[in-house]
Amino acid sequence: MRVLLNALSLINRKTGIGEYTQNIYEELSKNKKIDIDLFVGNKVLGNLGDSLNPSLSNVTIRNFIRDRIPFSYEIARSIRQLGFNKILNKNSYSIYHEPNFISLNSNIPVVLNIHDLSWISHPQTHPNRRVKSLKKYVPISLKKSKKIIVDSHFIKNELLNYFDINENDVHVIYLASKYKFKTYKNSLEDFLLANNITYKKFFICVGTLEPRKNLTNCIKSYLLLPKSIRKKYPLLIIGAYGWKFDKSAFDIDETVKFIGYVEDQSLEYLYHAALALLYLSVYEGFGLPPLEAMSCKTVTITSNKGTLKELYADSSISVDPNDCLSIKQNMLKLIEDKGFQLYISDKGFAYSKSFSWNKTANKVLDLYKEILS
Repeated sequence: MRVLLNALSLINRKTGIGEYTQNIYEELSKNKKIDIDLFVGNKVLGNLGDSLNPSLSNVTIRNFIRDRIPFSYEIARSIRQLGFNKILNKNSYSIYHEPNFISLNSNIPVVLNIHDLSWISHPQTHPNRRVKSLKKYVPISLKKSKKIIVDSHFIKNELLNYFDINENDVHVIYLASKYKFKTYKNSLEDFLLANNITYKKFFICVGTLEPRKNLTNCIKSYLLLPKSIRKKYPLLIIGAYGWKFDKSAFDIDETVKFIGYVEDQSLEYLYHAALALLYLSVYEGFGLPPLEAMSCKTVTITSNKGTLKELYADSSISVDPNDCLSIKQNMLKLIEDKGFQLYISDKGFAYSKSFSWNKTANKVLDLYKEILS
């Protein structure tokens, strides 16, 4: 079996789709019966390497072109299609796996990931150009796909509601956390000291900073805590600036710290050391950060809406994402009640053990086999 996996999501700083692509590739690559290559623009890579990590300046230039030049998406897509055609003509692939919503035209079977449908249900949380592209190309991609993978039953139901597709072609395959609980020694202490934070004495928000992450209510809820407490328990906002994000729009003080994007090792330290993760998105396809935090034995406070309710209602503090007073009260209870903190932490950690990237990849592999059988 020879598979071509689109890895363009690994070129930029990784978000959820990049994490999915990398972990699926790494797990499938362990199987000697599969030959899996990475498609990046107009070339094929046999493994993950430095060529997937352009400089920040190159990423900035590419994003500038994407956001400012009319029809840049269509031009880039046409160029990728030409490169893709050449690759298919030169190689004998069995399956083309597209992990990022929109597939290229292919004469071999396509496996397509639809991670969420926020561009339909919450279009105001995306740039107009992105919404138009998804509305144009996703229906075409769905029709041409042999198998469609979604991250949750909530998204499957949405997909079947919005599009006329065969339910048997849509498969729910959960994601996983690459982080595991570890007992750190000096390295974690050095990290905390360097960043002027104290073990289990800070809150975190994790994710690309954009409207549907509901960062406004995270900050509002936190600011309801007495300042004397906030000085001891700062809130760290972790993630790259996304669309329509303006830090100056928030009325904050020194207890709220915008950290920006952090690499994997630093994020793992932060997950282990935080008192709790606040994850109050109004909409998610899966929502990896809560599972990642749970796998590090850290409490999560999650939204009780949609996929987050499906996945985390019983393993986290599940709250109305618009009820800032309730969110604040639960934060205060975590600070004051160590028994409550340990109880939620244990529940989340036990739950996280039911997920693994190996399990996810094996279910993807089963779909490949079904297509080729």
